Amino acid sequence: MLASLVAGAAGFAWLTRHPEAPAVASAAEWPVVGAAARRFQARWLPPPGGVAVGTAPAGELSVTRTWIPVREVEVEDFFELPPRRESPRAMAWSDSFEPWHGDGSPPLGTDAAPVLPLPGRRADPDRVVEALGFFADPPVASRLGPYSLFTDVDDPAVLAAMARAAEEAEPLYLSRYGLPLRGGAAETIFLYRREVDYRALQARSERIRGLSSRGHVGWGLVALYAGEGRAAQAVAPVLRHELAHLLNRRALGPALPPWLDEGIADDLAAFELDASLAPLESPLESLRTVEGERYELRGALAGLERLAAAIATGSAPPLPSLIELDWTTFVTEPAAALHYAASAWLVRYLLDEASGHRLAFRAFLRRVSRGGGVGASDLEAALARPWPEVEEAWRRYVAARASAAGVGFAPPAG
Repeated sequence: MLASLVAGAAGFAWLTRHPEAPAVASAAEWPVVGAAARRFQARWLPPPGGVAVGTAPAGELSVTRTWIPVREVEVEDFFELPPRRESPRAMAWSDSFEPWHGDGSPPLGTDAAPVLPLPGRRADPDRVVEALGFFADPPVASRLGPYSLFTDVDDPAVLAAMARAAEEAEPLYLSRYGLPLRGGAAETIFLYRREVDYRALQARSERIRGLSSRGHVGWGLVALYAGEGRAAQAVAPVLRHELAHLLNRRALGPALPPWLDEGIADDLAAFELDASLAPLESPLESLRTVEGERYELRGALAGLERLAAAIATGSAPPLPSLIELDWTTFVTEPAAALHYAASAWLVRYLLDEASGHRLAFRAFLRRVSRGGGVGASDLEAALARPWPEVEEAWRRYVAARASAAGVGFAPPAG
C-alpha cells in the first residue's frame, strides 16, 4: 500500500514537471477525464509562448516570476535564453534563481528542456484593449472560423475570403505538412480597414516597428489590415501567413528559427484546399497585375522573381547560412525580402514530389515537433544529402519555376 502511494506521488510529481507529456495531452481529449486533464495542464503548463525568467531588485536573491515570450514571431519584449549546444530549440527548465540548494543552484537545475508544441493562446486582455483603440470606426465582434474577430471592414468579398482562409487554415496545414496540432485555436484576429490604423498598432511594438509587414502575431493576437480598395484575393494570403505562425506554435513549438517559421508561413500563404481537400498552389499568374504601364508582382511570384535574380547574379544566400540566421539578421534590410523568399521556396522545394525530399522533410518536421534540432546540420542529416548537392538542385528548381512563370528578368518599363 505504502509503495503504491509513493509510486503515485512520484508519478504526480513527474507530471507536474512534464504537463506537456503525450499521455496528458491525449487524456485532455477524452470525454470523461478530459476536463480534469485540461485543468491539470492549465495549472502546471507555463503561459503559452513564455518562459519563466527571474527578476528582482538589485541586490536581492529571492525573485518574482515573470513570463517573457521566447521566439514568438513578431512579438515585442523579445527575450532569448542561451540554448544548449546540441539544440537551438531550448528553454530554461528552472523558473527561479532562488537558492534552494546548498550550492545555490535552482531546485530543478539549470539544464534546458526542448520547446514542444503549445496549445492556442487566448489574447492578452491589456493588448486587446490597446488594439481596439486603433480602429477608425467602432469594430464589429464576430468570428472567423475558430478565431474571434474584431473588424471595421464591411466589404462582403473581403470578409468572405477571410472567413474561408480561417476555416481552411488547420486542414490545409495538416495536409501540407503532416503534423498534428496541439489543442484548439484560441486567438483573436484584429482586421483593420485602414493601413494607417494597423501601422499605429505596429508602432507600439518596438521589435517590429518600421518593418514593411502587412500583419503580425503575438500575445494571442493576430493583426492585419485590409486596406482601402484592396482586392479580397490579396488579403486572404496575408491571413494564411499569420495563422501559419499560430499553427507552427501548436505543431512545432514556439522556438523556431526564422527560416522555418517564415518559410512555412509564406509557403502556406500560397496554397488553398482543392475540392478533394488536398493542398492546391495558387496560380502564380494570379499574382501578376499589368495595367498599362503599371506592373506588379505579389506574394510567391514576387519572391520567386527576386530569388531567381539573386541566384543568377550570385547574390543569393547559401542555404546553410540562411538556416543559421537569427531573427534580427533575418529581418534586417535590404536582405530581408530575399531571406523570406529563399526560405519559402526552400520549403516549397523540399515538399515538391519532384525534389525527392518530401518524405524526409516531413520526417524532419516531426522530429522538430518532438524537440529535435533545427540547424543546417540537422536538416542536412535528415535529407541524407550534402548541402552542395541539395543547394544545386534547389537553385535549378527555382530557375525552372521562374522561367516557367516568366520572371527573373527586369520588369517592363514603368
